[in-house]
Amino acid sequence: MTSFIIFTLIAVVAHFLAWQWRPWLPGASGYASIVHDAKEVAMAYIAVGFTG
Repeated sequence: MTSFIIFTLIAVVAHFLAWQWRPWLPGASGYASIVHDAKEVAMAYIAVGFTG
């Protein structure tokens, strides 16, 4: 019984931390905006890498 309680407490803490890290409700543009922003950052990084 003690193992189950410890497991449950760890699971609750893990879920809480995951919710803090990545909210479940996306913004106005949805999750696609995150992918779009990451693509722009990658393209800018590549452009700087080839010009320097």
